[in-house]
Amino acid sequence: MAGTFYGREKYDPQLIISQIIIMQCLHYLGLGFSYFLMDTLMGVPLTLSQFFSDDAFSNISTRMAWATIFGILINSIFNIAALIVVVERAKKCLDYGGTVYFLHICFCFMFNGIPGCWQWWLCNILALIIAVVFGEYVCANRELREIPMTRLASRA
Repeated sequence: MAGTFYGREKYDPQLIISQIIIMQCLHYLGLGFSYFLMDTLMGVPLTLSQFFSDDAFSNISTRMAWATIFGILINSIFNIAALIVVVERAKKCLDYGGTVYFLHICFCFMFNGIPGCWQWWLCNILALIIAVVFGEYVCANRELREIPMTRLASRA
């Protein structure tokens, strides 16, 4: 996907798999940074269960729960940036964003079973919606920018 002019793209499974892996790595990197930031600000310890478990949501009135909620929502901003840089196409944002969160749910299932708290599901679905909608919006605006023709005009 070199450049900003998009023509007919051919099917490239190696590119798709590498983009999914990069998106997943950036998702967890952003999630780790978001949790570190929120846990530091709220004075709670950073735990692996924040990443892959709904334990923090068992008592929604705790600082741990709110640090986790804000961490997930802040991470959606990092996911927007990842969609812009890695995916680049508005029509692919839903596919890649959905894949990131689907794989996250699979990893949560492997770590601690299917999350049972509705707050966990609500928070992650909201983060998915934020990332996909705003990622599509920014990517669509980038695709609609004019292609500069200054070099062609100077040759004529």
